[in-house]
Amino acid sequence: MATATVATELKRNFKFFMDKAVAGECIMVVRPKSSKNVVIISEEEYNNLISIKEEMERLRGKES
Repeated sequence: MATATVATELKRNFKFFMDKAVAGECIMVVRPKSSKNVVIISEEEYNNLISIKEEMERLRGKES
């Protein structure tokens, strides 16, 4: 589940949001005032995404 918040709310409740992300309970989408959105995910989720990306690249290489 994705949760969107603004940077000031993230700062106020940093530990709460980080605990949720680390537990895999949510993906944080943070909207800073003057820049692009930032996504915060657990390391486990990140590693899963990288693994999927590498597998897709490997499969595409076999098609050539």
